[in-house]
Amino acid sequence: MKETESALQTREHELGIIETIPSMLWSLWPNGEPSHLSKRFLDYFGAPFEEFLNWGWVKIIHPDDREETGKLFARALETGGLFNVINRWRRADGEYRWHHTMGEPLRDPDGKIIQWYGLSVDIDEWKRAEETVRKSERASDPH
Repeated sequence: MKETESALQTREHELGIIETIPSMLWSLWPNGEPSHLSKRFLDYFGAPFEEFLNWGWVKIIHPDDREETGKLFARALETGGLFNVINRWRRADGEYRWHHTMGEPLRDPDGKIIQWYGLSVDIDEWKRAEETVRKSERASDPH
């Protein structure tokens, strides 16, 4: 009983630390279903945890990015490799913004995946600045 209580306190402490990190953090079960979504993540999308279950997270991805994101995610689950994607997500206010999402698996001593951990960072300002620079370069190119 004491060991269980101690493990629970440790888990609660770890989750408290996770909530202070200024990114949207998440963890998934080996099958890709969410096991934890940070408060910052849920607040950003204005939805409860349950809405992200059963691949519900696909609804927040821009329709033009869904197929490629799905393929990359399925490949990561299948191979156990790094998940790394830049795509657009719909924020709670309906605006689509660019995000960089990365995740990788935690494995047990036998190599079996026991959890996926990752983070998603809003990079919209960076993408917009990059596009402004590209437009400026195209406009100044005489050819």
